[in-house]
Amino acid sequence: MLACCWNLERAKKELVIASIVLCGMIASVYAVGLFTHNFPGIQAVSVLTTACGTGSSKLIPSNPGPIPTGSTGTILFNCPPPTGSNVNGPALTAAAAATTTPSVSATLPTGVTLALVSYVQGATTCTAGTGTPIASGTPITFGGAGPATGDYNYCMSYTAFPSGGIPAFSITWSQ
Repeated sequence: MLACCWNLERAKKELVIASIVLCGMIASVYAVGLFTHNFPGIQAVSVLTTACGTGSSKLIPSNPGPIPTGSTGTILFNCPPPTGSNVNGPALTAAAAATTTPSVSATLPTGVTLALVSYVQGATTCTAGTGTPIASGTPITFGGAGPATGDYNYCMSYTAFPSGGIPAFSITWSQ
């Protein structure tokens, strides 16, 4: 008698589970679509652009050297003059508020730092300790609390110019 009741209880539980599953299946069959929203594709805009182009284009240093070993100073880097102009262009333009990350291809020598400084048409110098410092892998947010959107040059400062000079390097920006 006990086994019979146990099987009856088990059968009731299975019937309840089957009923729930069946109701769910029926509800899904009778679900009626009301409408569909289709979203258009949206193009991304690059936050940073450069007047120098890409590939083998190079920045122009305000002081190409040679520079005396141990001296202190700065070098302003910007783009060559655009076609039809004799004034150097900005190294980069921050067109929109966003966060970007520079990746510097080589470690700079001790005492050498790099910063973004506002582009000033015709400028050939920059001031050490000004601008937004650039460190490989450290994000920079343009707009808001960071530097404003607009045109920028690079300012390299050195406190004791290295005897081996400063090797060539590159900066890749990503967002």
